[in-house]
Amino acid sequence: MRLAEEDPAAALEWVHALESPDEQCEAISMVAMVIAARDRQRALSVLDAVPECEAKDRATVQLSRCLAEQHPVAAAAWITTLRPGATRMAAIKEVFPGWLDSDPPGMAAWMTAACDEVRIEAVFVLSRSLAELDPVSLDSKLLRLENEEIRRQIENLLAQWPR
Repeated sequence: MRLAEEDPAAALEWVHALESPDEQCEAISMVAMVIAARDRQRALSVLDAVPECEAKDRATVQLSRCLAEQHPVAAAAWITTLRPGATRMAAIKEVFPGWLDSDPPGMAAWMTAACDEVRIEAVFVLSRSLAELDPVSLDSKLLRLENEEIRRQIENLLAQWPR
């Protein structure tokens, strides 16, 4: 994808000239990932314009991970624009566990303000992630989560699953 590195606009033109929709989807998803190294917002826009396909799903999850490393609030906001389903859940998994580690109050504040559907999904994903921890690590992470409502929701889910 040297063309995308050197001239993203030309790479996008090349992609749109491909005849096969499958090839277009695969290629534009790869171009979006290359663009993301320089301009994440543009990459999000490019990826949003891609028709639904497996390549877009993979790129969406990868881009969520990349964006979350530096801008978890922006990553979470972008996730709210994704269709409900496996891809959005995978993107949530890339954003929220790391955000819990780096900024529990910020994550909890965002979750509290988020729409119910995304908040429920994020609580579920966080709970699943936390369920994999040993009891000491789990307690440590839960204590860092000062938001009573979010912590209670996670604890309620954890109580339902065998450990």
